[in-house]
Amino acid sequence: MTENLQKVSSTLRKVGMSRAVDECERKMNLAAEEAAIGADLVFVDAVRRMSRADAKGILNIHDTATTDYFREKTTPALT
Repeated sequence: MTENLQKVSSTLRKVGMSRAVDECERKMNLAAEEAAIGADLVFVDAVRRMSRADAKGILNIHDTATTDYFREKTTPALT
């Protein structure tokens, strides 16, 4: 949960709305689980399409090269 949502959640709990916050969090978790179904296939496809140059770049370029590669290759399908 983002920092802003954590603040809202905390405030709502302080004013007696814990049950509503719990329900919202439950629904958000269910939505995330549903969204994750099939996401593994997107990542497997990105690995299968990885070229030798891509792999070499991931190993030799910089600390975020792996994240950068997967962000570029999977964002359209995941979105």
